[in-house]
Amino acid sequence: MGGRPFAWIRVPRPLRQAAGCAALAILLGGMGALHAEDSRDYEAGPLQISDFRAKVPEGKSNQAFTLTTLRYSYRYRSRTRDRSASVVLTKLDFKNKMLRDQSWNGRPQDTALLAHEQGHFDITEAVRKRAEQYFQAKLSSLRTTGRTLDDAVAAMEELVRKEMAPYFLRLELLQKKYDLETNHGLATERQQQWSKLVSELIENPQLPFPPLGDEPAAAPPR
Repeated sequence: MGGRPFAWIRVPRPLRQAAGCAALAILLGGMGALHAEDSRDYEAGPLQISDFRAKVPEGKSNQAFTLTTLRYSYRYRSRTRDRSASVVLTKLDFKNKMLRDQSWNGRPQDTALLAHEQGHFDITEAVRKRAEQYFQAKLSSLRTTGRTLDDAVAAMEELVRKEMAPYFLRLELLQKKYDLETNHGLATERQQQWSKLVSELIENPQLPFPPLGDEPAAAPPR
């Protein structure tokens, strides 16, 4: 079973420059936790039993739980002039992480269960790749303005949040659909089909996701 991620955004104070000059700053945001964490990047390879470091909570029916997060950081260039400021996005980076200190596996010898949990991590990666592709294509068009630099930066935060929202929703819906259709990995044939599908989605970001009934009509291209 995979965890439902929750949204947050963390914004350090942007770099300041005198009026009429350009500045570069970095904003961080994504889906995950604000506290210190024990995590691993997707690039580190397949999940291992040792990655599940939380204890199975009492009263929980599911024997495994994998909390993955999709996070992003972005850079922007700003310019202030007289009574106005503008911000243009210059770079976005995305990270797919598994939170080890919030994930558990009560059946460490069950390789099928581990494979199912890997599927949750893989689904997050498939969404990450599509978000990255989408933003790379429209990077130069993401611009905001304001009366002050703070206003322009706040507008950029809101713009990126709005552009990312369909991906976060898609991620949540995909995780739920995966658990439902595979019966949390117990439906062997469907699990194999999903594993193959998700592998193909990662290999080729142009492939469409399976239908998701609650997705907004304005969602970016798949």
